[in-house]
Amino acid sequence: MRYRPKMAVLTALGLAGLFISRAEPPTKLTPRELFYSTPVQPPAAKAPAPAKPGKASKPAAAPDAKQTPKPAEQAVARPLGLRYSIVKYGPGGSGSEVDSDSVFHTGDRIRLRVRVNDAGYLYVAHKGSSGAWQILFPSKDLDGGINEVLPGREYDVPASTRLVFDETPGEERLFIILARQPESQLDRIIYDLDRAPQPLEDKRAKTLIAEARIPDSSIGKLRMTARDLVFEKVDSSRPTPVPSGAKAETAVYVVNASGAKDSRVVADVTLKHR
Repeated sequence: MRYRPKMAVLTALGLAGLFISRAEPPTKLTPRELFYSTPVQPPAAKAPAPAKPGKASKPAAAPDAKQTPKPAEQAVARPLGLRYSIVKYGPGGSGSEVDSDSVFHTGDRIRLRVRVNDAGYLYVAHKGSSGAWQILFPSKDLDGGINEVLPGREYDVPASTRLVFDETPGEERLFIILARQPESQLDRIIYDLDRAPQPLEDKRAKTLIAEARIPDSSIGKLRMTARDLVFEKVDSSRPTPVPSGAKAETAVYVVNASGAKDSRVVADVTLKHR
């Protein structure tokens, strides 16, 4: 399969499987519930009891020089979550989410649709017959190639076209990465970072390299370093509780339950054509 800027032809149909660690979540919440959860606020400090009338309060004891002051408690970061689905487009151009195990046919047109529950950096790569991974996102067709993503927004990959299946059966792979911190190794491959720093910024200028390819060994390392991942597949044909106001859906949720500031979520998706 080759990915072209104006049209992507997949030599595979169907979607199956994830290469994700199935670690048990630290709570009893499902991955989807973790995705929609809010940061945990620390307990409020108790105010000192008021002094009784007619009784002088004791002065506060001087702090012990040997004791180290404790930093103020902060809210615990929410688990980093990724929701992705496959959107299939009909002859009229309207699209709808389909089950990840659906069997597609030659000429079917699809997109990968991604949502995140927290700000982060998104990367989507496709593995072709050469064995290297070609970047589908970031793309110059969306936000000028910026890969910073925000909650409350849907990101369609590819941005300005569809993935169209041809007549050749086979198997293709998509690899999705969501990270709270930029992946420096990937950024060096995807962007030209050799320019001087821009004014008033610490970051170096990013120029998207359209033909950026990632070695398979680099993808393997990113898979192995992802921990604390849980996933859940939801299907509109099997109704399950959804957040208030949400609609029935067909999607996959992948969540890093650690809540760490350097959290990473990965999803390895297999596209099959039969």
